[in-house]
Amino acid sequence: MAILIAVLFALRDLRWHDIRAAVPTSIAFWAVFGVYYLTPVALDWAIFRYLWGVPASAFVALLRKLVSNDLLFGYVGEVYFYGWARRKMKMVASPFGAVKDTAILSALAGNIATLVMMGFAYPLVQQLQFHIISEALRVSEKMLWVSIFMVVGIPTLAIIVGNRLFSLTKMQLTVVGGLQITRVAATTGLSALAWSLALPQVAFSEWIILATIRLIISRLPFVSQKDIVFAGIAVLTVGHDLEIAALITFWAAIQFAAHVFFGGVLGVGYFVNMKVKK
Repeated sequence: MAILIAVLFALRDLRWHDIRAAVPTSIAFWAVFGVYYLTPVALDWAIFRYLWGVPASAFVALLRKLVSNDLLFGYVGEVYFYGWARRKMKMVASPFGAVKDTAILSALAGNIATLVMMGFAYPLVQQLQFHIISEALRVSEKMLWVSIFMVVGIPTLAIIVGNRLFSLTKMQLTVVGGLQITRVAATTGLSALAWSLALPQVAFSEWIILATIRLIISRLPFVSQKDIVFAGIAVLTVGHDLEIAALITFWAAIQFAAHVFFGGVLGVGYFVNMKVKK
């Protein structure tokens, strides 16, 4: 119900005409976008297939988890999927531990990837005309080091207290952690690839900086529609380059449109299924 309400509100403000006008004609761009959008769902399915042996139908539940997190607010998707697992996976005694551990490992993988990308992006910011970021780094350099310490410290603390924090075995944590790192690397790489296909004339170093900004924003908890937030910040950052700003805004719009589409389909399908069962 919440997803359907969010979809209806989103449809009021979604400018379909502007989206159609900016649609790239490259088939490769759309193929990469499709793989990018479904990659988190596919890897989530692989994780829970490994842990619980979930059926193919779990893909739909995990797609609803993705839409819930992005269209409503962060982690509501985990709450939904926990309820789904309680109802559907009778052989799982307590699904909470696995869902909780997977969410923690996802956050740790994102933190580590963000730190690595910051290391690549930091010298590039000094070279390119990204004045807003350069000024922010100059003013808040101490806070930057505090943030880096927190990013490094959280995974270290998790390793130290791992036996108390995690419910899964070490082998399971290794496999799940590897899949979570794969997810972050794949989505970051696929987004940069899609952007470069749309604007091949732009230097790859600019895509690295924008991908880093997107990773940083993705670490914000309880924030919905993060790609729209990213688009706003990206426009301020690269406002001197209208083509890049337009592409990032379009990227956020088509992801939002995809969430609205799948959210509507899944929401309507849920109520139709309930009616058929009755």
